[in-house]
Amino acid sequence: MFAEPTINDFRVNIRWHLTKALTNARTRVNQIGAEHAQRGLGMSGNVVAAICTEMQNTFEGGVATALGELKRVIRTTKLDRDELRQAAVLCLEEFKISCKAIAGDYNNFCSLPGIGDYIDGRLREFDEVLKFKIRQFDVGFFDPQEPEVPQMSNTINIGSMTESAIQQGSPNATQTVQFTLNIEATKNALAAFDTAIQGANLSEENVRA
Repeated sequence: MFAEPTINDFRVNIRWHLTKALTNARTRVNQIGAEHAQRGLGMSGNVVAAICTEMQNTFEGGVATALGELKRVIRTTKLDRDELRQAAVLCLEEFKISCKAIAGDYNNFCSLPGIGDYIDGRLREFDEVLKFKIRQFDVGFFDPQEPEVPQMSNTINIGSMTESAIQQGSPNATQTVQFTLNIEATKNALAAFDTAIQGANLSEENVRA
């Protein structure tokens, strides 16, 4: 080991796990929609319930994984335990917002009476799960398994590519990138994130980080 790990290294590890979980969840959610569409069911209440359950399972699994990573880093480093915990909670608040967004998106595709209230109720369960799991971890009642060690790689595997923004470095190389920003969606996401941070009881130092 040539350098001491930092809190930022820990955040990178946590986000690696949670990003992987979100990627897998999006794939499974798309499969759920496709399977029901093939049977001619469309965006029914059963589909929405299945998607909410999938995202809740993903969220609960992500919480356990993140706290397992926290457990490992507390065990193997000299980093401050309180700072590690607060960093983990902050990452989980971000993860919770992402999981809710995926589940909540389907509110726009199902016109059944009461479906909005149903989804809102399911999404509120995410808040309770996070509070409960963190409390159980803090008092020692929840002892999560340590997850796989994050596999970091700089390799990019490309199957096919058209008008890509990816370019290998070379002398005098130039590159331009264009994208479209949804201002309203961005404002909503930032507002939700700010609300989550305010309710997470984080120190000022961790909020700035």
